[in-house]
Amino acid sequence: METAIGSSIVVDKDMAERFRAIQRQLGVNTRVMAIKSGVPEAKLYQFLAGRQNLTLESLRLLKKAYPDISTEYLINNQGSALISQGQFTDDVQTVYITKPVNVQLEVRDQTSTK
Repeated sequence: METAIGSSIVVDKDMAERFRAIQRQLGVNTRVMAIKSGVPEAKLYQFLAGRQNLTLESLRLLKKAYPDISTEYLINNQGSALISQGQFTDDVQTVYITKPVNVQLEVRDQTSTK
């Protein structure tokens, strides 16, 4: 996180790396994110280069443009990069399993509550 040392500010380079991971998972580059979110492209490049931190306003604009971004992951490195990752939905999905001969399979309902 941002830490004041005298009059200088230490940039969280791990956060920049997590930002890059989010970009990869979304399949967008810095220019596209800047255009879609309204965050100046130069600010994003400065952040990624480790020269400045993202402002709260920049985070707000990015989240508005990309609601699937997990700010908990970006800021605190907790959870998944995207909110939709690892969550169960109520949608029915078809899964085909090929069973080897002489093997028993057990199917468990992952959506039921206890």
